[in-house]
Amino acid sequence: MYKYIIQFRGSGVRVKRTDFFPSLVTVSTQIPIISWEKRYITPEEGARIQSLNGIELPENIGTCFSALGNAVNGTIVKMIAEKLIKKESIKSKPIIEVKELNENKINGELKCQINYERIK
Repeated sequence: MYKYIIQFRGSGVRVKRTDFFPSLVTVSTQIPIISWEKRYITPEEGARIQSLNGIELPENIGTCFSALGNAVNGTIVKMIAEKLIKKESIKSKPIIEVKELNENKINGELKCQINYERIK
């Protein structure tokens, strides 16, 4: 049991292998537990799971995990935005202009942050 990620859910206990992480949810009583370290994940770890490294998080744990549980993974948003921008630029003029794209590799995983401006 001490080599899995554990999450207490309303429907029961989830025990997951470590090759993927259970979804973060908005209920602070369902924060995943790293069993081999006998601790809950930290807000910073939750932000990394959502590809939101360096984001300013609320100090209250419940509010923090509620925000992370409602968040969309930043890498997925980037991928969708790139497809939409390319598709839109073929049809007509773009609706946003990408000012800056910051890409960082953290633990071998690509993390992106997009700075954009709406074109009027």
